[in-house]
Amino acid sequence: MVSLEDLRRSVAGRIRVGESLAPFTGLGIGGPAAFLVEPATEEAFVAAVCYFRAQGVPRMLIRRGSNLLVAPRGYDGAAISVEGGVEQVEPLEGASCRAGAGTRLAALVDYCIARGLAGAEQLAGVDGTVGGTLVRGDGPLAGASGEIDVIREGAVVRLPPGAPLRGDDVVLAARLNFTPAHRDELILRRRAHLASRLAAGPLNIPHSAVMFRDPPGGRASELIAASGVRAPRHGTLAFSPASANVMVRTGEASPADVLDMLTAVRRSVRRSCGVTLEPALKTVGFGAGVLREVA
Repeated sequence: MVSLEDLRRSVAGRIRVGESLAPFTGLGIGGPAAFLVEPATEEAFVAAVCYFRAQGVPRMLIRRGSNLLVAPRGYDGAAISVEGGVEQVEPLEGASCRAGAGTRLAALVDYCIARGLAGAEQLAGVDGTVGGTLVRGDGPLAGASGEIDVIREGAVVRLPPGAPLRGDDVVLAARLNFTPAHRDELILRRRAHLASRLAAGPLNIPHSAVMFRDPPGGRASELIAASGVRAPRHGTLAFSPASANVMVRTGEASPADVLDMLTAVRRSVRRSCGVTLEPALKTVGFGAGVLREVA
């Protein structure tokens, strides 16, 4: 059983009960979490993860702008923020650094360019965090990562380079190894990567969410546009003019409205193009069958 007194004694930072998770989602809508914890330090982050594990309380990691949809009834667990406590980048010897799991990729790119470290500039324009990227195991960081600190079974464990992550591991930080390069050249590379990603789709649209993952060998946005599906005529959810795969909220909307639009889009693409799109929007707090037609 969770004791707020014990939790506050163990975890430095903001701890709230029944707080809405809407500010942490891209669309800005959704229900509350039983516990919302924003640790102030890395030690507090570890303490929060370990405390809820010991109590048998479900947990998830969140950050502002998450591609997340929370049911109106909320999440019956602990939402632990990766912002603040684990978003620091610290220099190490040579061309290496230690980046916290919550470090945004954009911040890592800026850090590396300012210090003449090549490799991270390829991530310019990519939304996400160091921890999330390492969990997926793809992209430039997969080749740059050295030791990774994880929270495993209630303790901090340092994994050697290349060691696999377990399903219940929580990434805490990673040593990242880059190569020295001229700062001006890195700035040009970052500019080129940003231009390429802007040409492929929008970046950082307020009150928005990416709906579906790109299928093998194609783009979800192109399939959605080709299907001819339209957004709800009288609703406040629409397709972004820059990408048909980005849902934008222009006014009040509910999680049910979002699910209805996802379902309509997926059915239209399947009927018109013969492709079944897989949702990119993570759902939390819904019943097992609510997304049967979507997921």
